[in-house]
Order: sequence, then structure tokens, then C-alpha cells
Amino acid sequence: MLAESWGIECRGIDYCARMALTAEDDDERRLFGLVGADEARHTGWLAPWLAAGEQEPDPFNRFIAGLTETGTPQALAFLLQVVLEGFGITHYRALAAHCRDAGMADILQRLSQDEARHHAAGLAVFRPDRLTRGDRRFLADATQVFLEMIRCGPQAVVAALDKGIGLGDQSDVAATFSAIDAEPPAPSSCPPCAA
Repeated sequence: MLAESWGIECRGIDYCARMALTAEDDDERRLFGLVGADEARHTGWLAPWLAAGEQEPDPFNRFIAGLTETGTPQALAFLLQVVLEGFGITHYRALAAHCRDAGMADILQRLSQDEARHHAAGLAVFRPDRLTRGDRRFLADATQVFLEMIRCGPQAVVAALDKGIGLGDQSDVAATFSAIDAEPPAPSSCPPCAA
């Protein structure tokens, strides 16, 4: 999970670089420079916690990288800053609240605070009236995939736990889903995510 977060922060650096290059004025350029610096700092905070070899991009990070390369600035501002950074606020806050390591809990709390500022910056630069029909189609398609990946996320967590420690029988698996505030999936509802 930390490797995925580290990767998302790396994608944030890429996104901010692209947005700074396409910014319409100096204020917007500076804004993305500052947000990009935060994202770089976040990767530095998370990197020491990663195991060797954990920095390979996972499917979610490959998806975000593809969006960053193909989306228009307005579509990306909405999807990556308003939606993803907004999700990051609650995600990092929840992780911090349940983290048993004080140092990591502090990092997660600071990440949540920064994500809130980045989300606010996204709200400031996003102008829905500038979305083209193509942007709206891009957002609809990307949002569908994004939400499916979020829905399948708990399955990946449980699969990793099962692989690492062996969860045992179906009741252990159900208890694990309950412990992470998720429901077991319907049979074969998320095959690409569970792999």
C-alpha cells in the first residue's frame, strides 16, 4: 500500500510538471511548481519505508501515468486534483488514525494535510465551462475505471495478506474484509484487480 502511495506521489510530480508547462499565467505556473515540490517531498518521506524492489508501478499507477500523458489540463485538474487528491485526504487520514508506528502516522497525517491544500488548488484552477465534449468523455471513461479500481482495492489488500501470511479459511478472509471496512466481492466481480 505504501508503494502504491509512493507511486501516486511520483505521478503527482509528473502531473505538476506538465501543468506548469501548460499553465496560462505565472501564478498558475508557480502554483503547480509548489504542489510539485510537495509531491517530491512526499516521495522522500515514503521512500525509506519501502522494501527493496517495491517501486515497480502497479496497475493503478500505470493508469494514472496514462491519464497524465493523454488528458487535457482541465480534465486532469478535475480528475487528479479535485477527485484523486480529495480521495487522498480521507485515505491518508484513515491510515494515520489506524497506524501503530508513530513516525509513519505523523507522515500520513502530514500527507493528508498537504492533499487538502492540493485539492483546494485543484478547485481553484478547474473551470468546468472550459471542458470540451472530448474532455467530458475522457472524464466519464477515466472515472469509471478509477472507481472500479477503488472498489477492487480491498481485494488486492486481502490477496496480499493471504499471500504473505496465509489467511486460512473463508471466515478468516471475511473477517479481514470486515477489519478493513470492506465487503468481500461478488464472485469474479474484479478479476483484473485481484491478480
